[in-house]
Amino acid sequence: MTRFAGDEGDDPMSMAPPPGSPWPPPGAGHGPWQPMSPAAPNRGLRWLVIAVLAVVVCGYAIALVLTRDRWAPGAASGERTELTLRPAPGSSASGDSLERARGVVEARAAARGGTDAAATVDDDAIILSVPGADDESWSDIGAAGRLDLRPVIHAIEAQPAGAPTDRPKTPSPQAVADEKELRQSADPSIQLLALQFQATRCGDNDALAGRDDPNQPLVTCSDDGETVYLLDETIIDGERIESAGHEFDEGSGQWVVDLEFDGDGTSRWADFTAANIGTQVAFALDTAVLSAPEIREAMPGGRTQITGGFTEDDARDLAAALQGGALPFPLILESSTTETVPLQGSPIVWRIGLLAAGVVVVALVIGGVLLLVNAGRSRGAPPGYAADVTRYTS
Repeated sequence: MTRFAGDEGDDPMSMAPPPGSPWPPPGAGHGPWQPMSPAAPNRGLRWLVIAVLAVVVCGYAIALVLTRDRWAPGAASGERTELTLRPAPGSSASGDSLERARGVVEARAAARGGTDAAATVDDDAIILSVPGADDESWSDIGAAGRLDLRPVIHAIEAQPAGAPTDRPKTPSPQAVADEKELRQSADPSIQLLALQFQATRCGDNDALAGRDDPNQPLVTCSDDGETVYLLDETIIDGERIESAGHEFDEGSGQWVVDLEFDGDGTSRWADFTAANIGTQVAFALDTAVLSAPEIREAMPGGRTQITGGFTEDDARDLAAALQGGALPFPLILESSTTETVPLQGSPIVWRIGLLAAGVVVVALVIGGVLLLVNAGRSRGAPPGYAADVTRYTS
C-alpha cells in the first residue's frame, strides 16, 4: 500500500520534501502563508499617551516661564518700594476712614500691576509696599479719585500757559477756603470773574482737587489745560458707579473707560439725559474735566463712556480708580524708599528642582514613545504566524 506524507501514523516532520518543492508543503498547518495587513493599533491608547505627553511638556514649559524670576541669573534678590502716605492737611481722618483709605490704596496698587502690593495703617499714616524700584507711576496713588458728573453752564478757552506759578502741592486749609469762595460762588458776577481768573492758571496745581463741594457750582479747567468750565452742581458722583473698565474703541480709534451705574445712578442718568438733550455734561475727576460730551439722546440703560484721548495706561488707571472708589480724603506722598530684599527660596534650589523635573519629563517622553512603537509592532504580526514558524522549523 502506498503511503504518503501526512497519512495517519507518519511523522510529517521526519519526512523531507522532494528537492524543489515549496516550503512549507501545501496543506501543512494553516496552509501557505500569505502576507496580511497589520491590525490597526489601538487608537484610544495612542491618543491618550500623546495627550498625556503634551500636557506634561506644556506644563513644564509654563512652570519655567512662571518661575523665571526665581531661577534666572540675578534672581537672588528683588526690589520693593515703601511709600508713606498721610492725609492732606485739614482732612478729618478717623480710624474707620483710614482703614477705608488703606483698602482703596491697596486695590489701586494691585490694579496697576502690583500683584503682591500690601498696605497697612501705622498711626495716622498708610504704608504701601509695592514691587520694583521707586518711579513716577506711584506719585498719584494718593489722589482722591472722585468722579463727578456736572452739567456745563459755560466754557471759555484758557489763555496760553506761561511759567507755572509756584504754588504748593499741598494747599493750606485757608487756601482751600479762599478757592471755594471764588470758584464755587453762586453769584453770576463772581462766576464770571472766576472764569477769567482761572483761565490764566490752568497749568498750576489745583488747590480744590478732591476738595470741592459737589453741591455747589464749580469753575475749573480741563485735564489738558485748554478749556475753562463753569459747571453746575453734581448730578451723579462716583459712589453710583457699579463697575468700570477700559477698552479700545475701534470706531474712534481711542482708549475709553466704560461705566455702569447702580440702580440709583441708572435712574438719575436716564432722567437727566432724557430732559437735557443737547446739553453738555462734564466728567470731572478731582475737579479736572476729562471730557464734556453733548447729550444726543436719552440713555436709559445705565451705561456711559468716558473719552479723553487716553493712552492704554491712562484708561486702565482711571478705570481702576473708579472701580475701587474714591478716597475719603486726599493722601500726600510723604516719602518713599527702595530696598533690596531676598526672594523666598534660593535660586540654586529652584534650578535643581526644575532640572530634576526636566529629567522626569524626558523619561516620560521616551517611555511614551517606546510604548507607542511597541504597541504598533505587536499588532503588526499576523495571527498564527509565530506558531506556523515554530511548527515548521523545529
